[in-house]
Amino acid sequence: MEDEDGCPEYEAEVIGEKYILMGDDIFGSNSAMIKVEGKKQVDELVSKMEKYPEGSKWRIEGHMDSNGNKRFLRNLSLERAKQCWNT
Repeated sequence: MEDEDGCPEYEAEVIGEKYILMGDDIFGSNSAMIKVEGKKQVDELVSKMEKYPEGSKWRIEGHMDSNGNKRFLRNLSLERAKQCWNT
């Protein structure tokens, strides 16, 4: 289907649900260690994910601000991802 701009229109297919965990609730400032309360939130998310069939696809994103040393922020981001993966 095309509209007046001549471009085809597509509707996104939404499957499943969206879950958002805030980094400040999960990690301490400038830290890759998961807080006790953050661990509970990650565990709750994992239990929700386990209800979906094996082979389900997930999109997981992490965002950090750009204030500070780029190398430090990149390493911190990687360490945070590792902590979540290993939880």
